[in-house]
Amino acid sequence: MFRETLPFAKAAEFVEWACRRIRPASLAVQMEDGWRHCSTRRLPGGAELTSIRALYPTPLGGPRTLDLREGQQAGVKLLALDRHVMFMSRIVKIGQCYRKDQPIPIIELAVPAEVVCVNKRRFFRVTIPKEKPLPIRLWDTSMRNSLNEAEAPRIFIGSVLDLSIGGGQVGRLDGVPDWDVGTHIGLRMEPMDFGSILLIAEVRRCLDKGEQGRSYGLSFIGAETLQKTIAAQDKLANVVNRYQRWLLENRVASVPRVGSA
Repeated sequence: MFRETLPFAKAAEFVEWACRRIRPASLAVQMEDGWRHCSTRRLPGGAELTSIRALYPTPLGGPRTLDLREGQQAGVKLLALDRHVMFMSRIVKIGQCYRKDQPIPIIELAVPAEVVCVNKRRFFRVTIPKEKPLPIRLWDTSMRNSLNEAEAPRIFIGSVLDLSIGGGQVGRLDGVPDWDVGTHIGLRMEPMDFGSILLIAEVRRCLDKGEQGRSYGLSFIGAETLQKTIAAQDKLANVVNRYQRWLLENRVASVPRVGSA
């Protein structure tokens, strides 16, 4: 079972687990010009989950300001145990909390009627062979809140190690980025014949591979708009299919025929 829609009462365990600690979360809010993808950190709730509290979200692309209002629709994506938990909600309160006597802006989201639970590894994943590399450029979006590469203080160049339309693993970077689990990064892939693929991703794993250096497992969040996200997913599906076809063709070509010397 890869995906299921559940009443909140049946999925409350996953949502409550996700809200027990301060962890990154993805948010999409509906603005007048379309949906905006944002990053936030969910805040621990009380014993009874009557609302979901999070830091005031930071846009991952486009204008740096985000003027939210109560009653606004929002799509939420949380990581809980071995699943992604996604649901539509609305902002019920915009306020602040205090840390070390410093006010911090927060939002509160309504508990949804139902949620969608998806197993994390739900897409076919293809290994990218060294004989046919897929270069990638990556940068920390928190350094600029924009996908305009001219503003980036540092862009890391590396290779995609494996890929699906939901995420991938990157490595062989030309430097050592200061990324932890939960960091949101921008990335650009330019596979042959498909044009560039520009996406926002979240670091889910940091793996030390000895002499091969460090690699990072990424989960794709989306692009700046819903339309760009759909277009990027279509390109990713074509890239995955092409690499799979190339691997199958080379596997068949390498197998000796019966009766051959």
